[in-house]
Amino acid sequence: MHPGGVSEAHCRTGTAAGTRVDGCNDGDGGNDRKRPDITTILFTSGSSGQPKAVSVSCEAFVEDISGCKQEALAVTHGVTVSYIPLSHSSDRYKVWQHICFGGRVGFASFGAEQWEWREKGKDIGAGASPVEELFRQVAALRPTSMSLPPNIWAGLHRMWQAEVEHLRRGDVRVEEDVEAMTMSGKVDDDKDDHTAGNRNKDEVLEQKAFDVLVRKTFGSPCRMSGLATGGAPTPAVDLEFAQRFCRHIGAAPVVNSYGATEAGAITSDGRQLSEKFEEIEVQLVDYGTGFTRADVPFGRGEIVVKSPMLAAGYMGAPEKTAAAFFNVPAEEGGGGGGGGGSGVYAHLSAGRWYRTGDLGYFDGTGKLHLLGRASSYLDLGDGRAILPVEHEIALVSELQGVVKHAVLALAGRAVAATAAEQKSSRET
Repeated sequence: MHPGGVSEAHCRTGTAAGTRVDGCNDGDGGNDRKRPDITTILFTSGSSGQPKAVSVSCEAFVEDISGCKQEALAVTHGVTVSYIPLSHSSDRYKVWQHICFGGRVGFASFGAEQWEWREKGKDIGAGASPVEELFRQVAALRPTSMSLPPNIWAGLHRMWQAEVEHLRRGDVRVEEDVEAMTMSGKVDDDKDDHTAGNRNKDEVLEQKAFDVLVRKTFGSPCRMSGLATGGAPTPAVDLEFAQRFCRHIGAAPVVNSYGATEAGAITSDGRQLSEKFEEIEVQLVDYGTGFTRADVPFGRGEIVVKSPMLAAGYMGAPEKTAAAFFNVPAEEGGGGGGGGGSGVYAHLSAGRWYRTGDLGYFDGTGKLHLLGRASSYLDLGDGRAILPVEHEIALVSELQGVVKHAVLALAGRAVAATAAEQKSSRET
């Protein structure tokens, strides 16, 4: 019996002990030791290429579900919503975690036709219709927790903005509400200042719009207590909106989660503070010439992870498995694994690691910041390299109504183009 209360024997749904799964080696250069039991096949989102079938062992699956007592206790009386295909790790783990520990799950029909919008464009603005349709169902469930990718947060943000404008055009009388909020100290009390007065009215309209949005999205009375974002970097304007939304409903601050189908949870808000991360090690390795651990002011590189939740590999794709998973022998590892050898992995501890394909850096406080996918790396040809997502997020945050964007390397310069209600372009 696993410490979390889930019988490991009950997880063995697909293979017998020691079964070898094609393509699921340990990244150890051909070691033919017995393979782990495979309990399930998950699929990557396909946001940066063709989805890959990820073989997950029983041990890794159970560890990710029940390895953290804090989360187990939190979901005991919780209600969450599943709206992402169960072939994806985020919903699969969430569903099983709630079922195993006494929580409840509501299944929303988001429609297969939304797959490309949800996965291919998870880091760009969403259309209002898919989001509104989703939350019509969510409001009936009234969940206590939910995780949303950036494009759904963007859709909620636009729903709120539309509600503010609707209230403003409706000439809603808010003088009594302004006075009440002024008395409570929630808005500026400078009644002689015309600008402050307008600002107070705007604040009241925004609060009323939040009230309407809460009813439309999480039902009434709202019982939401925990919201998260993840899957791609969230634009600053949408993340700020998400935090305001959480404050309005009295929920905990939005959790910016980072993980991978192949590795499970990696960080929460860029850190590893809970017991869930005790056995997870995160490091950087040099990538190309533009992202190295020697960069200033902070070393940059590809994020690599060592974790008991690492997948066995990619089903039917031994070359991709060997490229993504690698083993650092004790005689080479220098980060506590002994040896202190040379090479790009010299600072890593001995054991099995996974290359996430994400680039990032640790700031002076030890917080991990994501820069973007290594596959989007652009070499400007003059010794400099950029990640388009950095420019794209800045454009989305600055410009309203951006629906498409692209960053190209042309003649040693990064040129960003956006398409909105009126086409525009900008050179950076």
